[in-house]
Amino acid sequence: MSLKKNDFFYFKPIKSARISIRELDYSDDFAIFELFSNPNVTKYLSFNHFSMLEDAKLLIKRAINQYKNKKIFYLGIIHNDEQKLIGYIGLSRYDLSKTTCQVVYALNEKYWHKGLMVDALKLFISYLFNDLNKQIIIATHIDVNKTSGRVMEKAGMERDRNYDQQMIIKGKTEKLIGYSITKE
Repeated sequence: MSLKKNDFFYFKPIKSARISIRELDYSDDFAIFELFSNPNVTKYLSFNHFSMLEDAKLLIKRAINQYKNKKIFYLGIIHNDEQKLIGYIGLSRYDLSKTTCQVVYALNEKYWHKGLMVDALKLFISYLFNDLNKQIIIATHIDVNKTSGRVMEKAGMERDRNYDQQMIIKGKTEKLIGYSITKE
């Protein structure tokens, strides 16, 4: 089932000059597959790259069920000029409370180093503060993925050792570097 362009289950789309953030739709299956079949994109994520289109369809199905339960763990990042899904942003299931959340994201490698992820993160942070009334927003990155840390800083987040942690990712213990931003 595809929703009409202006329909959504829970998350009303938000937009900036260059990108939009919206719920995933079944018609996004090829773009999601393109995103997550790239080992460079999934290198620092908790799951391995997709090998079948069915993997993307399953992720979208789970995301739509989450929207119906008022959860936004996976949302699509749309490049406005191209009207193409180029990444995802959402909330981690960890550090999720009424006033606190942790943001997660990934971007299609073709769009790296263009400031689009910074735009998406800024837009999403604004939504989380103003629409969901979050007070603290957290993000982490694997220590060797310094580019992701720069994205967080450019979006207004500050390095916060309180949120450093270790996590087993793909069978290996990784150090996660924490960042946060507080609602003013």
